Amino acid sequence: MGDLSDGDLKLVKAIQQLSIPTAVILGNHDRGRDPSGAIMERQVNLLAERHCGWSLRQWVEPEVAVVGARPGSAGGGFHLSKAIQAIYGPMTMEESADRIVKAAKQAPKHWPLVVLAHSGPTGLGSEATSPCGRDWKVPAMD
Repeated sequence: MGDLSDGDLKLVKAIQQLSIPTAVILGNHDRGRDPSGAIMERQVNLLAERHCGWSLRQWVEPEVAVVGARPGSAGGGFHLSKAIQAIYGPMTMEESADRIVKAAKQAPKHWPLVVLAHSGPTGLGSEATSPCGRDWKVPAMD
């Protein structure tokens, strides 16, 4: 998921009203043109527990665990944006990956685990027809 709105809050407000289990990870365009993080922080606050960046969400019906990867990431981005650092503070890519792993280890072992990320994992190609499109650059991260 991600890139819901380019900084517009309409879709985030609509997601907030859903009555079904929902997990959201915000993408690099969700901050709009605001590097301060204020717009993205407002979206995170509106989404509340639906936002799953670096955290675990789980539902009993059906049994499923969802872990959010690094929020606000650009495809192949190998740094945290200023907007994300303004909200969560500075962290290394290793610390980001550690947070994802820590959240995943909290999931019940017998449940399906979905990792929700704005950017896909490395190694899937960088052509327009590849699963992650053209965005991957070296070095790829979490």
